[in-house]
Amino acid sequence: MRSDHITQFGRNGGGKVNISYDDTEGKFGIIDHGDLPGVYTNSGSTSRRREGPESASSLASPNVSRTTFHDSNKDKPLKENSDKCFSDEISIANVKDGDEEGEGRQQWSNPIEFLLSCIALSVGLGNVWRFPITAYKNGGGAFLIPYLVVLLFIGRPLYFLELSLGQFSSYGCIKLWKCVPAIKGVGYSQVVATAAILTYYVSLMALTVFYFCVSFQSELPWSVCDPAWAAMDSCVAVSSNSSLGFSSNSSKQSSSEQFFRRYVVHEAATWTSGIGKPDWKLALCLAGSWLVLFFTLVKGVQSAGKTAYFTALFPYLVLFTLLGRGVTLPGAYDGIMYFLTPQWERLLDGN
Repeated sequence: MRSDHITQFGRNGGGKVNISYDDTEGKFGIIDHGDLPGVYTNSGSTSRRREGPESASSLASPNVSRTTFHDSNKDKPLKENSDKCFSDEISIANVKDGDEEGEGRQQWSNPIEFLLSCIALSVGLGNVWRFPITAYKNGGGAFLIPYLVVLLFIGRPLYFLELSLGQFSSYGCIKLWKCVPAIKGVGYSQVVATAAILTYYVSLMALTVFYFCVSFQSELPWSVCDPAWAAMDSCVAVSSNSSLGFSSNSSKQSSSEQFFRRYVVHEAATWTSGIGKPDWKLALCLAGSWLVLFFTLVKGVQSAGKTAYFTALFPYLVLFTLLGRGVTLPGAYDGIMYFLTPQWERLLDGN
């Protein structure tokens, strides 16, 4: 197999230097000359490519001075052997024969899949269940001010930085930061943080799958107080017209809360009781969640790009559905006005 890398860039004095690499011989070659036929233009510099089967060394002529040195790590591509992480001066063209043309790092099938993947990353579970209660507890409309400031001046710039560096270099987060050795630990910390967040969200996926499965009943199990798991003296069925009130000293609990705490997660009365035994139903849902994640990423961006059509569009459908349901509930006007009326004193609250 032969892979030739030919790079040409200008230098002072009007001359040009061609750097060529031959996988067969494992050698770099530097060719100093005035001009070569067959021009590619890239970012103001000129790159040349041969049309014939000649090796890179055949570009040299008797009139051309040529410097050759041996590559001790010839199995690596030129991009990895370069001392530079990124360079605006050097343009690298990989010329491969026949069947080798499709090898290399995977690319997005089309720009739409890449765009949808970015949208899917921006909308998650936090937008559905965490943001509303967070805004409610932190001053309603006043919460939007610090939220938007952090989002626009910290969140999105960092998001764009990672996105741009990844697309430009085609490297993962660990290898990418080697261009700045002083902060290469950032890449490792990103991997650790992603792994921690992943386990957290997969556990939420398992709970979602469990609720989805048990909802296929004529009567929702959390809408009634079932003696099999409910404390009948303190349980209030959500299907009844009873009200729990707003007193924090009330010992009453809704059937949906007791269903989650006593039946789904088997919450212990005290921390000294331990974590309890594994629940086979939740374990099965957790395994199913990991399986879905595996098939989503098994082929890298090729499979992730296809699932992006669903993961990017479906959350917005859910959000608009919940919005339509929420504004039609009793007391919706009071809730909307509470959210739109800012409580400015909460901005000074450190909590």
